Amino acid sequence: MRSKTHQAVQAMQPFRDTVLSVDVSSSRPEILGGSVDGTVRVFDVRGGAVTTDELGAPVVCARFSGDGALVLAACADGAVRCADRRTGEVLGAYTGHASGGTKTDCAWTAQDAFLCCGGEDGRVTYWDVMGGGDGTDGAGGGGAGGGGAGAPVKAFRAHDLAVTALDVRRDGAAVVTAGADGAAWAWTVDGEPVGG
Repeated sequence: MRSKTHQAVQAMQPFRDTVLSVDVSSSRPEILGGSVDGTVRVFDVRGGAVTTDELGAPVVCARFSGDGALVLAACADGAVRCADRRTGEVLGAYTGHASGGTKTDCAWTAQDAFLCCGGEDGRVTYWDVMGGGDGTDGAGGGGAGGGGAGAPVKAFRAHDLAVTALDVRRDGAAVVTAGADGAAWAWTVDGEPVGG
C-alpha cells in the first residue's frame, strides 16, 4: 500500500531515551525497539498494545528470531540476552565479545540455532543457542531451547574498528559486516572473505 501523505501511521513513543535499534517481525504484526533506557519494547501494530521488558543495561541492538518467539538484545554491559518474546524471561545471557556502549549489531543465523554479534574490537563472535554445534552450518531447531548461556563457539576479526552493522544471509552461509573503519565485507561463517 502506498501512502499519499507523509504522516506517521503509528507513533511508538514510550521510550525514555535514544532508540538505537528497530526490527520488524516476519511472522507477526509486531515491531521491536531497543533503547539506551535499558528496555526492549514490542509494539503490536494491529492491536496498538505495547509490551516492555527491562533488561537493566542500555540496548544497542534488538532482533526478533525467525519464528518471532524470541528477542535478541545486545546490551552495552557486554551481554547479548536472548528472551522469550511473550513472557520477557531472559533464557540466556551470552558474553565474550567486546562491548562497552558503542552501537554494534547482532543477528540470528539460519533456523535461529546460533547468534552472532559484532564487537567494538572489530570481531564477530558466535554462540551456539541450541547446543552442540560450531556455528558453521546454522542447522538446528527453531529457538533457544537449551536455556542458560555458553561461551562463544567462534570469533573472527572482520574490521580494524568496531563492527557497527551485520546481517546473516538467509541460508546461513555468509555474514555481511560494516565497520567504523569505513569498510563493508562479506564473509563465510568461518571468517574467510567471500570471493577471496
